[in-house]
Amino acid sequence: MPAHARPRRKAAAVRSARPRPRRMVVLALGLVFLFTPAAAYALGVRATEIENRRLSSFPSVSDGWEFFPRLSSWATDHLPLRDRAVAANTRLSEGLFGEPPQYGGPDSGAGGAGPVAPQPAGEDAAERVFPKVLQGDDDWLFLGADVSGPCEPLQPLDETLAGLDRFGRMLQAAGKTYVFTVAPDKSTMNPDKLPDDYVGDDCAPDAKSAFWDRMETSPPVGYVDLKQELARVQEEGGVNLWRPSDTHWAQRGALIYAQQVADALDPRLWQTSRIVETGPVQLRADLAAQLGTPRTDEVPGWELERPGVTVTSVTPNTLSSTTTGAPLHTPPTLVLGDSFTQSSLRFLAPLFSSARVVQPATATDDPAAAVAAIVGSDTVVLEIVERSVEAGDVPIVDEAFLTSLEQALGTAG
Repeated sequence: MPAHARPRRKAAAVRSARPRPRRMVVLALGLVFLFTPAAAYALGVRATEIENRRLSSFPSVSDGWEFFPRLSSWATDHLPLRDRAVAANTRLSEGLFGEPPQYGGPDSGAGGAGPVAPQPAGEDAAERVFPKVLQGDDDWLFLGADVSGPCEPLQPLDETLAGLDRFGRMLQAAGKTYVFTVAPDKSTMNPDKLPDDYVGDDCAPDAKSAFWDRMETSPPVGYVDLKQELARVQEEGGVNLWRPSDTHWAQRGALIYAQQVADALDPRLWQTSRIVETGPVQLRADLAAQLGTPRTDEVPGWELERPGVTVTSVTPNTLSSTTTGAPLHTPPTLVLGDSFTQSSLRFLAPLFSSARVVQPATATDDPAAAVAAIVGSDTVVLEIVERSVEAGDVPIVDEAFLTSLEQALGTAG
């Protein structure tokens, strides 16, 4: 090789060893992505619940091959500054597409990635992508599961209702007082706020109508009709009982839930109660937070007054009160309720001397604890949101759980 070629090759080698500017940018972005959450955690920043569910728990090695996908879900949920990332993604999506993003995948029940858009005409139902949050009229937001659940149930409605009926009958056979109610979906109570066209508009309305027909004509044992009273108050009062940017009812709706439970247990509880409007209140909105655009809803505020009653505890797990006047429900009580119950605790508390509150999901997350809680209670109140029943996503109808409960109650035939 000529001597004059060596310096050129050496210079080329030096140039190839130098990081290119583009690679440096990619490297820097990767380091920011990897280490910013860790640095935030070290500084005390913790992940928060920005969705209408609890954060995923750390998986167990006993989960087998499910350990790895569950670990991924846990890591995603507990990523510090996740809410900031969601907000940034929303601004980007709205800037590029004019629509907020949706999260999850086809297997998550939340829809796939991309903007929230109507289903293209003529698309195969098997290829539906349901939005996690559905944008309605007048800036109203709806949870996508209101639509995806009834359209793509995990099991037939007959099986779910049969399981609920079996659950109630075994409690009654064990001598327990039992009340079961369904919190209607926001989309059921406010269909006028839904968009004209949306993914699932060809199946959800019919499925919901069929569900409520069944609840009217042949409901599971212990059923108390909450929907009828909610609709009556909403129509006569000329106001919406649900919140525009949240999936739950406002305080007036929560009071109706408390009233229906009270009347089913002991009519004297509500006869000695008075509801008082207190003026507008600001409540954080869960659906807006899921879109990364946190805001509050202003709704009428209410209080429940019961002469002589002093509430001594209102936590996500316990309710207790004392009284020198109005009666309380005194038998040991278990309230099995989802997020609608959680949003109503302040109005349930003045009704009970002592009550435990347990998530229905405990039936599969920790079945032994759920069985023990039921066995140790004289009164059981069960509340489940409509979409969960329509979707067949009701943990307490799990066959293994029902069998264990039946054995513990001693009601097996």
